[in-house]
Amino acid sequence: MEERQLPVYLRDKVANLRCRGPQHQELVEKLLEKRAHCSAEKRRHIDQMLVQLDKPSRAKAWLGVIALAVVGVLGYHAFSEHSYAQAVAAGKPTVARVQRLDPGDCLVGQRGLECVRLTLELHPTAGAPYVATLERRIAQRWVSRIQPGSWLTVAVDAKDPKQVYFDERTMAVEAPKPVTPSGS
Repeated sequence: MEERQLPVYLRDKVANLRCRGPQHQELVEKLLEKRAHCSAEKRRHIDQMLVQLDKPSRAKAWLGVIALAVVGVLGYHAFSEHSYAQAVAAGKPTVARVQRLDPGDCLVGQRGLECVRLTLELHPTAGAPYVATLERRIAQRWVSRIQPGSWLTVAVDAKDPKQVYFDERTMAVEAPKPVTPSGS
């Protein structure tokens, strides 16, 4: 079929499709051949198909955006876990009593981990006891050790005593003994 027999808006589309390679050329020629020998209604349908074929596919771009978002979230998660591990290692071990256990608001969840918010009464070796909270994803195997009334060892930031970190390393050993008030 000659291109001059095509409507003006289709001529550019067909030319673009023919430039895309042999696979597109073969498909375009089949559609044009079919178009030349069909009714007006089917011709409109083939015209729509040719217009759709000429539209650029955004699938690769969307897949790239999704992949970038996934890599970003995973990268942020890995970075925050690394930072948390460094803070725990640098923190001062402190005995604490769990006052309250609530569901937490963690951004990323994982199978086998519970997101919890712990309200703790901390008993530093020097100074008066005080209350602080921590929110963390904790392995389900440790949930029985963090029930209200239980004692555990946490890491406390030396510069900000309200900044408390759950130290999973201390869960593998016996729980600390309850602190008795001085003078008793």
